[in-house]
This record gives sequence, structure tokens and C-alpha cells, in this order.
Amino acid sequence: MLLILFSCCNCFAQQREIDSTLFALNNYKKDDTGKVNILLYLSSLYQTLNLEKAAGYAGQAKDLAEKTGNKYFIAMTIDRVAGVDTWTDKTTEALLGYLKEADIAKSINSNQLLQNAYDGIAYVYELEEDWDKSLQYAFTSMEIARKSTDPADVGFPTHQLGSAYFGKGDYIKAEQYLKRAQAIFTSSGDTDRIALCHVDLAKVYINLKFYNIARPHLDTALRLFKIWDEPYQVAETYHQLGMLTFKQNLYDEAEQYFTSELAIYDQYPGAPADHAHAAIGIGRVKIARGDYNRAIEILTTELEALQDAGDMERQLECLEYLAVADSAKNDFKSAFLVMQQFRQLNKVVINAKKDRATERMRIELGIERQNSENKILQTRYDEQQSRLIIIFVAVILLLAVLVFLVLMYRQKSAAFKAVEKLQEETARKNREMASTNNVKDKLISMIAHDVRSPLASIQNTLTLTREGILNTGEFVQMSQMLEMDIQHLMGMLDNTLLWAREQMIDINVKKTFFNLNSLISGVMELYQQTISSKGVIIHNNINAKTEVYSDFDIISTVMRNVLSNAVKFTPQGKSIYLQQSNTKNKVLLTISDEGVGISDDILKKINNREFVSTRGTDNEKGTGLGLLFSRDLLLKLGEDFQISSVPGKGSAITISLGTHE
Repeated sequence: MLLILFSCCNCFAQQREIDSTLFALNNYKKDDTGKVNILLYLSSLYQTLNLEKAAGYAGQAKDLAEKTGNKYFIAMTIDRVAGVDTWTDKTTEALLGYLKEADIAKSINSNQLLQNAYDGIAYVYELEEDWDKSLQYAFTSMEIARKSTDPADVGFPTHQLGSAYFGKGDYIKAEQYLKRAQAIFTSSGDTDRIALCHVDLAKVYINLKFYNIARPHLDTALRLFKIWDEPYQVAETYHQLGMLTFKQNLYDEAEQYFTSELAIYDQYPGAPADHAHAAIGIGRVKIARGDYNRAIEILTTELEALQDAGDMERQLECLEYLAVADSAKNDFKSAFLVMQQFRQLNKVVINAKKDRATERMRIELGIERQNSENKILQTRYDEQQSRLIIIFVAVILLLAVLVFLVLMYRQKSAAFKAVEKLQEETARKNREMASTNNVKDKLISMIAHDVRSPLASIQNTLTLTREGILNTGEFVQMSQMLEMDIQHLMGMLDNTLLWAREQMIDINVKKTFFNLNSLISGVMELYQQTISSKGVIIHNNINAKTEVYSDFDIISTVMRNVLSNAVKFTPQGKSIYLQQSNTKNKVLLTISDEGVGISDDILKKINNREFVSTRGTDNEKGTGLGLLFSRDLLLKLGEDFQISSVPGKGSAITISLGTHE
């Protein structure tokens, strides 16, 4: 009853704080940066009550900070969003956020933000049990913290190092760093962190079987967390006390601690994983006492709740102890069925972890290190498979020899299939990289030639003019030719630089409403001289009031490429038509010409994203990158890009543009 009263009082206190903060937010009339701070505080208040609202307020803070353009506040909001992602097990999104925060911190020389980012990354890798990476970033954070004027800053990476060494099983180093962190937090008066160090030190001593040393640390932590009204931390401390007494075979005391933990989580619905954390402890106590039916009842109930919540890793723990209980009852048939379910679910969990690891590596290392990444993933997968086999051996020894052999055979088959799938994925990615490298090599070769040629022409023209060899008329004629070369060169460089940027980072899409006719008119003005000199007639039949919703800069780039391409391949005196048709949510824009058309062979290469370069009707130069790049840009916007052509009669390119958000 006292525990329930304590939890309720804490909830009321938090709700009062939330209500007062919401009132302050609704009545705040000053600058946006102050409002960002209020939103961040609201998000932190909701972190232990409602993660969906915590994420919502963090997102609002981020949007508002981006409007202010203040990089410091943008980084702060990114850190808050990443923190919420960490709590909701979105480790890939959290890693991406912390890396963005680190980039901003470097750009504004903020060691505080940079240390926050590296601490966050280290914790993400701790959650994913990638201890080497966790250590790497914790040490990097330590280097930054040592430059701080506040000695307390060193405490956070020191604590993280202790946690990472504990995860690696190096309990001696874990103890050293945790004691050092505790001393730092004690000197700075950070009671919450002191209590966390007590809990982590107790975990070390429990694993070393120094139970008498572990107990005082947990008792101290429990007292401090209760003083600070932190129910989640109280619950975790109860769990560690339950594990300690369980290992000491003090089952009555262990069950009491697990029950106290469960009572706290009952006050916070929506946390089935935490609830199962406590209930599984009670189930283990029941198994140890020989009350197998009650243990099975508890574990089955938690398993169903976890299945509804989609928490697969905690389901594995329930299934493991269900198999132990069934085996202890000599119900080998049920144990076998449970282990089959365990095996199937474990495959899904392993693949999910592997996918998350792949995504984290892609984010941090980049696509150019994909081959090395695959080797690392393969090694990790093999290690996971080895651990899985060991777990199965330990459990299946309780079963008949025949069942054991069947399971091992299926396990090996699954491993071979997984390796084959990984090899196929590697081959596919290698082909993609080879295609990209082919385009890169051709671009380098073309740039080496096409950049030198107009520059050499300019140099020669300037020399002839300076020496008086060219008269005014000749200079005017030469300058017109040079202007066309320079226009081609600028277009080529624009496309090449954008293509290179697209290969390294994702282009930031910013959709807005804009007038399509105005955009097209602006693009036509860029090529007016070329259009006039060739005598090409352009019929712009786009409605002057047509509004579309897309990225203005990207559509401008696409239109420049498509229109210049149409002009280049349309003979003198022929026409180019710009027409539109409307559907429910789209505007279909068609650019057709009466040009030379595209052969089936070249059209096939363009559709296969192959690099093709041809010259226009007046021998105009081209990089061959325009249509290829335009198609990729439109795909990023979620729009369609279609090419049709009849050799000798002309070509038509149709693109779709959205009209609504």
C-alpha cells in the first residue's frame, strides 16, 4: 500500500509540473528560443510517462529551432529527439540524430554538444551490445571532457566506460571506472548518478559472486532513488535485489523484491517489457521452488502481452524459461514445441539485429566501405550463430537425443541459407557500386576534355584580342561561340557537382507550392540565345495559374536538363511543345520535340541507368548525365519520369508533379 501511495504521489507531482509547464507554453509571448526550451522540458517530463507525447514535443521543438536558424538550439532539439528514439529502441534513428548533432557541434565549436553526441552514440552501441564501439565513443567523449573547465563532465564518459567494460565481461576494469565515476559524481553532488553507479557496481559484484559486497550498494541506491522520487529507478533496483537474493537461494526475499518491482510497473501502463522483466523474475523463483504450473501460468501470460506489444527479445526470455519449466515437469513434447517457437523467433531477432547493425554501419562509415562492412557483419553473424548453438545445446540436453539431432540439422541448414542470402546481397551491392564507378570514370574523362577545350578557346581569344589580331567583328563572332561553350560547361559542371553530392549524401528535399508556368518561363530565358540562334520554336501551353507542390530547386534542375536536351536535338526551324494534363492529385507535364529522336538501343541504356553521351543537331556537346540525373531526382521526390521516342520524328518526356501536401 505504501508503495502504491508513493507511486501515485510521484505521478501527481509530475502531472502538476506538466500542467504548469503547458500553461507557461500557452502563455509564452517572447522569442522562439525560449519556447524551444519549454518544449524540450515538456518532452523530458513526458519521457517516463508517455513516450509518444515526449516524441511529439521534441519534434515541435526541433521544427521551431530550425525556423530560428540557431544551430545550438537545433543541436539541442536533435539530442532530445535522439534520446526519445533511444528509449523507444529506435537505435538506428537515434544514431543518425547523434551523428547530426556531432556535425553541428563541430561547426559551431561546441564541446558540450559534441560530448553529448558522443555519449549518446556510446549508449546506443551499448543498447545494441556492440561493446567495442561503445568503448570507442566513450573514450572519444572522455578526450573532450578533459578539456572542460567543469571536472564533473568527465564523470559521464567514465561511467559509460564502466558500463561498456561490464558488457564485455571485464569486471575488473568495470569496477575501476565505476568507482572513479562515483567519486566524481560525489564531489559534484550529483545524487542521481551516484545511485546509478551503486547499481552498476552491484551488478559487477553479483557477477563476481561477491554477494555481501553487492548488497550495501543496492540498499544505498534504493534509498537515494526513493528520496528523489524516481519510480523507474526504484523498480530497477528492486529487480537487482531480486536477482541477488535469487542467486543466494533466498527465494522468499527474491519474490518479494520482484513483486515490489511489478507493483511499480503496474502504475505505468504501456510498458509490457518492463512488466515482463519483473514477472519473469517471479517465474524463475517459482521454477526454483518446483512450482512449475504457476511458473508456466505467469510466463504464458507475459508472453501473450509481449506478443501484442511486439517485443520479440523479451519473448525469447519467456520462451526459454517456459521450456525449462516444461522440461522439469517431464513434458518434453511441450518443451520441444516451445523451443521450436524460440528458434523461429530467435531467427527473426537475429536478422533484425543484423539489419540494424548494417544500417548503423552504412550511416557511420558510408557506402564506400560496404565490402568491409559485410565482412564484419558476416563475422558477427557467425558469432551469434555459435552462441545460439551453445544455448540450444544447454537446453536440448534435457530432451531426447533424437530431438537434439533434428534441431541441430535444421539450425545448420538455416545458417547456410542465411550465408547464401548475405552473399547475394553483397554481389548486388557490388554491382551497384561498379555501375556508379563506371559513371564516375566516364565523367572524369569527359571533364578532363570538355573543361580544357573551352578554357583553351578563351585563352586563345584573349591572346589574339590583346595582340590586336582580332578585329571587333571577329571578336563578337568568337564571343558568341565562346558563350555557347561556357553555357554548356556551366550546365555540365552543375550536373556533375549535383550528381557527386547525391552519391555522397542524400539531397535535402524541401517541398513548397509554386507556379509551374513561372518556373518554366525562367528556365526558357536561360536558353533564349541558343533557342534563337537555332531558330527553334517553343510552344508553352502550360496554364498560367497552375500551382504544384514539389521541390522548386530540384524541378528547376530537371527542367533545365530536359529543355536543353530538347533544344540540342531539335533541328533548326522545328518546334518544341510543353503541355499539361491534370489528374486528381497530379499534374502531368510533357515536353515533346520534333527532333531526331532516340534510338531503341540508347533508350534502353538510359532506362538501365547507363551513361550515354551524344552530340546535338548543331554538334552541341553533352555529358550524357542530364536525363540520368533528372530521373534519379524525380524518384527522390516520389514522382514519375517517362521517356518515349520515335527515331527521326522526335521524343517526349513526361514527368508527374504533386498538387497537394
